[in-house]
Amino acid sequence: MKTRRARCGAIILLALSGLLAVWLVLTPAGFNARLNVIGFSVCTQDPAHTLMLQGQFLPLCSRCTGMYLGTFIAMIWLLQGRRAMNFPSTGKLAVLLLLFLFFALDGINSTLAALMPHWALYPSTNGLRLFSGLGMGVVIANLLVPLWNQTFWAKGSKTSSLSSWGQLFGLLLTEGAAGVAIYAGIDWLYYPVAILSVGMVPLLITMVYTLLEMILFKRENAVHHFREGLVYIGAGAILALLQIGLLDLVHFWLQGGWVA
Repeated sequence: MKTRRARCGAIILLALSGLLAVWLVLTPAGFNARLNVIGFSVCTQDPAHTLMLQGQFLPLCSRCTGMYLGTFIAMIWLLQGRRAMNFPSTGKLAVLLLLFLFFALDGINSTLAALMPHWALYPSTNGLRLFSGLGMGVVIANLLVPLWNQTFWAKGSKTSSLSSWGQLFGLLLTEGAAGVAIYAGIDWLYYPVAILSVGMVPLLITMVYTLLEMILFKRENAVHHFREGLVYIGAGAILALLQIGLLDLVHFWLQGGWVA
């Protein structure tokens, strides 16, 4: 069994390394350029909808920056749950529903403001896009983390991902503080925000594919130690890289170049 796992791990590592090498060759050189290319796969990168720090646009639009960074912040908070398998309580789910509705409403309103201004409910701003995205990040983390713990680990905790109202309020305050700092235009935040938000793109996609493959191949709850799950995560990372590459190609073709 160990030999088979090691063989599968070697094949996956080789395939992942090869795909990454191809991606690096085909994409523009430079660290910032590569951040933009990853963002290019999931975001329109509309300059009018994107915040600037250090005199340059962030790699993701305001809403996507908020969503992916918000997911990162929320996941860090939820690590306190120690493999918590249960979703938040009904009251906390109601708060998450409100955050989702805010995200959906502001997204629809922003689209109306761009296409049919007279139908817009209120002026659309990058601040609203950023904060609605941060709220959506809280929603994503509180759905994905329990699903991950229920599916990935052989043994989890029967506790909730949000164990108390204090934890939820603390998380929301942290998200809000991050949003205020970004919107205030603090220049040194450019790289922390850019790296963490863009880095969450392949991480989230990898997590989703890992869960799907474990369910598809009936390998749920097969991992006792993280090392045992690296094969599944590696396979998920391959699929994530393929998706990012394909979406980059589609976006490149539609835009006629790397610059959105």
